[in-house]
Amino acid sequence: MSLKAIHAFVDSTIHLDNEQRKVWDQLQILSTFLINKKKLFNIFQKINNHGIYIWGPVGRGKTMLVNHFYDSLNINRKTRLHFQHFMKNIHENLFKLQGVSNGIQKLATDIAQRYDVICLDELYIDDIVDASIVGSLLKELYRNGVVLVITTNIHPDDLYKDKLHQERFYDVITLLKQHNHVCSLDNKLDYRMLQTQSNEVFFYGERQVASQRLRQFYLEVSCHTPPVAGELIINNRKLAVNAQYNDIVWFEFTELCEKSRSQLDYIALADQFKTILISNIPQLDDGLAKDDYSAVFCRDRSRRFISLIDEFYDRGILLVVNFEVQIDSLYLGFDLKFQFERVYSRLFEMQSLDYLTKQTVNIVNI
Repeated sequence: MSLKAIHAFVDSTIHLDNEQRKVWDQLQILSTFLINKKKLFNIFQKINNHGIYIWGPVGRGKTMLVNHFYDSLNINRKTRLHFQHFMKNIHENLFKLQGVSNGIQKLATDIAQRYDVICLDELYIDDIVDASIVGSLLKELYRNGVVLVITTNIHPDDLYKDKLHQERFYDVITLLKQHNHVCSLDNKLDYRMLQTQSNEVFFYGERQVASQRLRQFYLEVSCHTPPVAGELIINNRKLAVNAQYNDIVWFEFTELCEKSRSQLDYIALADQFKTILISNIPQLDDGLAKDDYSAVFCRDRSRRFISLIDEFYDRGILLVVNFEVQIDSLYLGFDLKFQFERVYSRLFEMQSLDYLTKQTVNIVNI
């Protein structure tokens, strides 16, 4: 597809504001580079930018732009993944390569043999092990000529900021800035919040009343099959369910977020179910006024809830829940305030008619 055709493709499907247009122009340049590497190789060699790093607050259209870029990119050796899925695949492959010398180098070579460009959505790192793996892997991917298109809420200089052993991540930041054109997308407007047409899939208030409304919803979508409690086996662990019918499942919040769960469990649930009901989501905080054990418990369940929402949103899951408080009062803490801005925005969109009617994007595994 030519540069002109790509431009026409976007103009015919979406309206871009000025900030989005600037980012899209960079994506068009990259498209031309990828389609005709030899012609523009010297230009990119001079500026030393081989990919694009798009950062900005939630709801500004980062994912939307990259999705259109990916769909209009007329090459075969490409893939698009949420960063959680990317890391899941990396960990699985490194496990298979245990005992192999230079495992990360071999993995990067295998990836480079299949893909020229990888689009990574929602880059976020808060674990020192992941930080180390990402740093080593990026170095090898760039060495093999793989182009990355990254979206994130965070400027590269602030990635892994104020975390333990932050100094170990400096080389990763240097790599990202050296090999990517850094684009800011902050037009001060969360487009998700403009979707005013919503359906009643979120319920609020006193537990008994809200749970009864959730039960009524389940009956309507399950052909009035009475809910029967049972259990599922997910990643070789048992999960208690309030009810299950075909690709519909109903959980308690405590089962999904207050026990030892990980993003791998949420990925597995999204693979198996299209509609997920969750009862009794409480107000969340950091537990700072409680004892140390309670503080860890409160922070862990908040982090799990963030991972759950990120995964279900990315997979287009129909989420039906009851909250004890309104969404904008859901989190009272400070440690995860930045991440919960994304959660609020996504929860708002997940009630919209546009979200409820869109088709789930297939995830391509590395």
